[in-house]
Formats: sequence, structure tokens, C-alpha cells
Amino acid sequence: MRQRIRNERKIELAMEGHRFYDIRRWLIAHTPECTSLMGLNINKSGVDFYTPTPVKTGSRVFNIYHYLMPIPTTEITKAPGVLIQNYGWER
Repeated sequence: MRQRIRNERKIELAMEGHRFYDIRRWLIAHTPECTSLMGLNINKSGVDFYTPTPVKTGSRVFNIYHYLMPIPTTEITKAPGVLIQNYGWER
């Protein structure tokens, strides 16, 4: 059911700028579905034009720690032992 709701939202709100925030909120931005770059085949015509085609060999980089921003070091030093850095941003 969740997958169908996500697909419906993707279709209904296409080209409105909601997709970036949706995939981050649903914590699926690091999955291959969201990191692969796909496009249309501009060298074909008719039905073949609409075949999903890889845009380039690489992919987008989105690691797990990108879901949260780092806490500034100045804020952490104000409250030693109380605040800890978000995962992935430790030095």
C-alpha cells in the first residue's frame, strides 16, 4: 500500500518540486531507485522514445548521513557531553 501511495504522489505532484523532499522524508533517497540517472532515448522515435535509458554510467551520491545536517562545532562546544554530532559527520 505504501508503494502505491508513493507512486500516486509522484505522479500527481510531478514537476512541482515535491519529489526531493518526499524521498528524503521517506528515507529512500539512498536506494538505487532514487540514485540512478534515467532519461528518454532522444535518438529513437515513436514508442521507443519513451523507453527509460541510463543518462550516464555514474549515479547520484546520497549517503545515509546526508539525511541530517551536521551540528556546528560551536554549538557542540557550548554544551560538552550533552550534544553529540549527527552520525556520519564525526571527525
